[in-house]
Amino acid sequence: TDNNSVYDRFRGRVMFAIRSASGKVVAFGGRLLASNNTNKSLPKYLNSPETPLFKKGEMLFNLDLAKRPAREANVAVVMEGYMDVVSTAQSGIDYAVATLGTAITPEH
Repeated sequence: TDNNSVYDRFRGRVMFAIRSASGKVVAFGGRLLASNNTNKSLPKYLNSPETPLFKKGEMLFNLDLAKRPAREANVAVVMEGYMDVVSTAQSGIDYAVATLGTAITPEH
């Protein structure tokens, strides 16, 4: 924090590694667990702060794993969040990605 105290930024969330297109971990994201959603002002998804390596408006979650299957199928599915991509992959669809915010940008 600004006063040099420490707190758990991602408390009460299931965590996901956010990887670059080459597969390197560059940030983390957390999805709020339903049991911790008593405070409706908390965001559903929370990412690491932006850095020179991580710009959420330029990255897609799961792109490193989905790019080959997307090319082979000649289709890609863009979803809202990490859990959507994970559940879709569990159903055998391996060409799904998710934005790391609420909007698709030209950089995506």
